[in-house]
Amino acid sequence: MAASRKKNFWLFTASAVAALVATDYAYAQDAGDGEIVVTATRRETRLQDVPIAVTPVTAEIIENSGIRDLQDLTSVAPGLVFTNAAAETSATARLRGIGTEGSNPGLESAVGIFVDGVYRARNGVALTDIGEISQIEVLRGPQGTLFGRNTSAGLITVRTAGPDLSSFGGSAEVTAGDYSELRLGGAVYGPIVEDQLGFRLFASTGSRDGFIDTIGPTGARRDVNDRNVWTVRGQLLWEPNPDVSLRLIADYSERDEECCAARIYNAALLNGTPFLGSGAAATFPAPVTAIINALGGYGPGGLAALGNGSISDRTGFANRRYDQIIEDQGVSGELNWQLGDMTFTAITAFRDWNVLQSQDSDFTAADIWFRDSATGDGFGFEIFTQEFRLAGVNGPLDWLVGVYYADETLTRVDNLTLGGLYREFFQAQLTPTLGGALAGSLTTGLNAAEGAGQRDRYEQTNESLALFTHNIFEVTDRFEVTLGLRYTQEEKVFNGRYNTPFSGNALRASTLTTLTGLGVPAATAGSVATTLYGLPWLNSSLDGPALVRTREENEWSGIISGRYAFSDDVSAYVSYSQGYKAGGFNLDRDFDLDPSFAAETVDAYEAGLKTRLLDGALILNTAIYYQEFANFQLNTFTGIQFIVASIPEVVTQGAEIDALWRTPIEGLSFQGGVAYTEAEYGAFAPGPGISNRLPNARLTNSPLWTATGAWTYERPVGDNLTGLVYVDSRYMSNIVSGSDLAPGKRQPEYFLVNARIGLSTNDERWGVELWARNLLDEEYTVINFDQPLQTGSLASFLGDPRTYGVTLRTRF
Repeated sequence: MAASRKKNFWLFTASAVAALVATDYAYAQDAGDGEIVVTATRRETRLQDVPIAVTPVTAEIIENSGIRDLQDLTSVAPGLVFTNAAAETSATARLRGIGTEGSNPGLESAVGIFVDGVYRARNGVALTDIGEISQIEVLRGPQGTLFGRNTSAGLITVRTAGPDLSSFGGSAEVTAGDYSELRLGGAVYGPIVEDQLGFRLFASTGSRDGFIDTIGPTGARRDVNDRNVWTVRGQLLWEPNPDVSLRLIADYSERDEECCAARIYNAALLNGTPFLGSGAAATFPAPVTAIINALGGYGPGGLAALGNGSISDRTGFANRRYDQIIEDQGVSGELNWQLGDMTFTAITAFRDWNVLQSQDSDFTAADIWFRDSATGDGFGFEIFTQEFRLAGVNGPLDWLVGVYYADETLTRVDNLTLGGLYREFFQAQLTPTLGGALAGSLTTGLNAAEGAGQRDRYEQTNESLALFTHNIFEVTDRFEVTLGLRYTQEEKVFNGRYNTPFSGNALRASTLTTLTGLGVPAATAGSVATTLYGLPWLNSSLDGPALVRTREENEWSGIISGRYAFSDDVSAYVSYSQGYKAGGFNLDRDFDLDPSFAAETVDAYEAGLKTRLLDGALILNTAIYYQEFANFQLNTFTGIQFIVASIPEVVTQGAEIDALWRTPIEGLSFQGGVAYTEAEYGAFAPGPGISNRLPNARLTNSPLWTATGAWTYERPVGDNLTGLVYVDSRYMSNIVSGSDLAPGKRQPEYFLVNARIGLSTNDERWGVELWARNLLDEEYTVINFDQPLQTGSLASFLGDPRTYGVTLRTRF
């Protein structure tokens, strides 16, 4: 099947190129000013000259759209999907249907994120107030040659605003909105030594009430999924002469929030389609719902508190907190030194990120099991990176060579604790089958399990070294060839220490003996014994000496592409690239004593057409692609634990269009795009814990269609003022958000709109804006999942509701 798809891809490419050659380009002329420059090749290059699918997001779009962190990019970047699982720290970016679910920190990201040239260890690590940005670039497809491992699906690069060497200035901003939102931000910058040494200092703080209410055992409500963050970033820029530039950056951020509570929803089927809206009769799974209700899991209101299961009711349940306490800090330095016809670049960085987490793991008000940040539950990264590059131009050859080194330490504290109603919960499940007396007798041993669980400690060290080169050959004035190659060597050492305060191993055996002695069928007896005393947090088989494993990888990746310029404004390219995402270790209990998983690789084929039309007023870029992934890393939740599996083959193919248009109406501009993506698992035999729905099915969280559009209209108002009207929108077709592709986890298509109107002085000294996000108050879910331990019950992490507010700005 893959060979047939590849053949169709090249036939389509050949047809497109043939059509291109036959087209008259007389109307496409030089645009002159307003060129967009990107750094996708580690060189400053015109967007239209880069043989890569790139979506640039300018500072103006970032400000107008109200983008505060990288998740908000989805409103202006087609093909980009961001999802959260149990916390924002597990956020996952996806491009062209590919991403790595982030709840297990042992898996590295498929979409890399670089901020000011510095790699962020995971997608969730990069989620903070991004502050003052000069430009963001979203690169689609493997980018491993220049940016290293873990960019097998694509890359997001962020460039922050830098110091000023010539003049003092600053800015301040106040935002107030519903849900008690308040954000204060400001920056000052200027020269310390004119034209040689400058600084920039940015700081912000923001808070907001939660988007979902949780009901506790007494009926008390608490809003969760709130926001409480502050950040500061300081920079120095030293240019002692025209050939040398040194930029130093230090930043620090803290977040003290509660995230993420979930909504138990109605998974009734309506004409074969799971219904997540309002108006359907609730059909919650009766047995487990009745048990949770009897244990007070829905508060004093009981079953009525569930309503009809509509996600319109932003209500959850909890008797424990959902703490998300994050500390993020780092320093970096970038040296650029012009050595005759060559440029030497060195980027040195150290980052330290950690999170403490609490979670009501059953997502009910019943005290069944939980995590508590007070016990140190959470994880963290310390990472040192060093990159050296040397680049130059010799005649027709634009060459670049480099070396990259990274030393990362990942630690995780995994404390899962059993609550006061753990025994009662399982006793109630067994009573209908075994009777109350026997169920009570068999579960007596669980009385001693209260407050126990698992107390596991993980440490994973990762040392990586890469050599790379990227070369552009100008074969003729119109035709160029790019050749790139990267060799990566890395070693990971895993150290797992497991501690099970209450071991159920002996009780599991005695329970099995008791049940078989009573004539209970062996399969049923085994299932009951395992459910009561053999679940991972009661299985002490891993206790004892630390489990130590080592994994070494030596991988090649690279790219070859050809670009032909039919004119100054029209070019086409084809490329083949290989990408690589490191293997690693599952940081969850793995009882076969081999928690490792293989590296993920990709072979990618792409063809693109880049055009500037209408005297440069319209940029229209298209790309088609075909990608084959081997050993695709799937992280899936079974309802009791995470497991990692390597899927032999995943294929993604599709087409994309990006457009930027300065319309004939003065002051009106548009930026947007459309992405069509077919991302499918290949044929394979699912292993333990992997759903048999996966073979030959569409990937989790992979929409067929996404589309974005942003309209900006700016016009003078009188002699001294400028008016702004801005609207952006995003459409996403239906997805299944569960890793098992269960039909009840389907999210129907939805459409989001953000808007902003403003008035400012012509010199931007003062400005005021009214804004709204999710203007139409679209109801949608981000992730739908099996409620832990509660067979048949489903819960959702909800998308943000409509919010609105006002922003005041000043520049000086």
